Amino acid sequence: MNQVDEYIHSLDGEPRIRLEALRLYLSERFPDAEEVVRYGIPTLRIGGRNFLHYAAYVKHIGLYPGPATLSSMQAELSNYKHSKGAVQFAHEHPLPWPLIEAIALEAYRRATEK
Repeated sequence: MNQVDEYIHSLDGEPRIRLEALRLYLSERFPDAEEVVRYGIPTLRIGGRNFLHYAAYVKHIGLYPGPATLSSMQAELSNYKHSKGAVQFAHEHPLPWPLIEAIALEAYRRATEK
């Protein structure tokens, strides 16, 4: 069991179910990404660069791609609680897979273009 497994297995209920689904979704789209734990939460890395952090909380899933990634997506984020570098997806709503994919792809692109 790796650190990401340990993090996910420490969760219960809806947060765990949703984070497992997110992890599977991301691993299918980024099979070359390394899974690590950074800042205490699951993180995807490519070429030694962190490009996407994610975590589960009691009321939401947090996605942390950083400000550069989210700055160009303000219209798409208008229905979600978000800050400069993070977005929250409340458990009371389905995960927005197309938006998650767009965010992850942009974060991946930024990490691999440098």
